[in-house]
Amino acid sequence: MQIIPTDAIKPGMILAKPIYRKTDGVVLLQENVELRESYIDKIKQLDYDYVWIHDYDSSETETAELLEPIKAETREKALSMMRITFSQFKQHVSINIEKLQTLIKDMLNYILGDSRIVYIISQIRSYDHYTFLHSVDVCVIAMLIGSIMGLNRNQLEILGVSAILHDIGKALTDFRILNKPAKLKPDEYEKVKLHAREGYELLKSRTSLSFVIPHMALQHHEREDGSGYPRGLTGKRIHPYAKIIAVADVFAAMTAERIYQRPVHPFLAIREICSNAPTKFHQATVDCFTKIAAPYVRGDILRLSNNQTVTVTYISRNKCLVKVISGVNEGEIFDLYRRPELAVTQLVK
Repeated sequence: MQIIPTDAIKPGMILAKPIYRKTDGVVLLQENVELRESYIDKIKQLDYDYVWIHDYDSSETETAELLEPIKAETREKALSMMRITFSQFKQHVSINIEKLQTLIKDMLNYILGDSRIVYIISQIRSYDHYTFLHSVDVCVIAMLIGSIMGLNRNQLEILGVSAILHDIGKALTDFRILNKPAKLKPDEYEKVKLHAREGYELLKSRTSLSFVIPHMALQHHEREDGSGYPRGLTGKRIHPYAKIIAVADVFAAMTAERIYQRPVHPFLAIREICSNAPTKFHQATVDCFTKIAAPYVRGDILRLSNNQTVTVTYISRNKCLVKVISGVNEGEIFDLYRRPELAVTQLVK
C-alpha cells in the first residue's frame, strides 16, 4: 500500500482505502475499486491531496497502514455521534454518556494496540463540519500524547471524553459567526471566546461525567504565560489534561480545512507549536506531542541540509524512510530519524 498525490493517479490503479465525501463522511468509492478516468476526475473534484493505492509489486517490508490512529469506520461513527451530541446540547436534551464513553474506549483500544502508531491528518477535512471533525481529531491526538506521557487506562479515557467535548460550548455559538468566511471582528471573536465558559456550564450539570471534564472545556484555551482565556491561568494552575488538549487543539486547527483558511502542512504546524514552548505550551507536553505527530506524509519531497532532495516513503513513530531523488547518492534509502546531523531545510512539495 502506498500514498500518492492525486495528480499522479492513473487508470487501473486499485484503491486501498475508501474515498469519502468531505462534507459528511459518506463513502463514495470503496476500497479495492479499480480506478477509471471518471473516478479519477471525481476524486480531483473532491479536492483530495492524496489517496491510498495498493502497491502489490512493492518490495518494501514496511507498511503505511499504521499512519491512521483510528479505523475509518470508527472515525465515521465518532463524527456521527458528535453531530448528535452537539445537537442535543444545543436543544438541552439529555445525552447518552455511556455511548460516548464506549466510543472513546474503542478508539483507545486501537491507539494502544501498536506502539508505532503516529497521527496523520485525516483526508476528510471539510469546513462544513469542521467543529465535529475537529473534536474527533483533538480527541485522538490528546489520547496519543497522554499515552506517551504515561497516563493509565482510566486517565486516558477521562482525557478522551474531555477532549472530544472540549468545544461543546460552540453548540451555543451563533452558527453565522462560526462559519464566517472572513476574519472575525473583535466583538465576534469575544462571542466565540464565550464557548469555554458555556461548555463548562453545559458539562458541569451532567452528574454522570467526571468533575474533570467540565474544567477541560473551561481551560483548553489557557496558556502557560497567562495569555490565554477565559481566566488567564498560568503554569501549575492549568490542569495537565488541559495542557494536552491545548496542544492537540492548535495542531488540529492549523492542519484543518477551514472556511477562511487553507490547511497548514503538519511539518510547519509542528514547528510553530515547538517555537511556542515553553511560553505558551507546556514543554514536556510538546516533547511528547512531537513523538506522535507525523510531520510528513508519504510522497512529501524534502530538501536536506546536505543539499540532497528526498521523498518520504514510510513514516511511523520511530522511523522515517526517505529516498534520495537528487544530489549525492541518488536512489539511496535511509532512515531520516537516524541521521541527526541532517536537518530538513525546505518542504518542497
